[in-house]
Amino acid sequence: MKRRHIRTVILAVLVLMISGSFLLTSCRKRYKVDYCGRKASFKHARNSYPAGANVRLVYYMIATDTDYYFYLDDEPLNYRLESEGIIIEFTMPDHDVTLSIDHKNSMDVVYHKVDYCNQQSWYENAEDQYIAGDKVTLLMDWGTDTSYQFYLDGEWIEAIFTDDERYLVIEFIMPNKDVKLFCEVESLSPPGP
Repeated sequence: MKRRHIRTVILAVLVLMISGSFLLTSCRKRYKVDYCGRKASFKHARNSYPAGANVRLVYYMIATDTDYYFYLDDEPLNYRLESEGIIIEFTMPDHDVTLSIDHKNSMDVVYHKVDYCNQQSWYENAEDQYIAGDKVTLLMDWGTDTSYQFYLDGEWIEAIFTDDERYLVIEFIMPNKDVKLFCEVESLSPPGP
């Protein structure tokens, strides 16, 4: 009989501990998530979460050729693409938050101009504009006894010779803006008599 009583007491204590921890976690203060009108685009999205909760959301309204950006209170969130959608995870802070989404058509091509400072004819293959992110390679026929310094938006960039030393090669990655390329030329020949 005593044994049965001990088992009942132990079982009651365990039930109280489990229900107590459940009550403590479910009674924690909850904070709201503002989905900016896109809550339906997330699987399993809730209106609120307790502070410290690990929040896992699945954004499944994915369009092709579109880049997505997610922000929690204007801070960028990391995400990953899985078969069920875009997975976003964060720890719920102890305040209400705003989860916002930005997207951009990745098929849009943006061209930016190069201002050659009236020196465009010096380059064998210069074009007026390039796609942001493209590698730009310019070839310049060079003169002997002359020093060339190249500047892209005021920053010095290195020029190298082709293997046959016929051309100077200037390379850079086209930034996401218009740029100015300037060549400073200095004669190295001694002045004449």
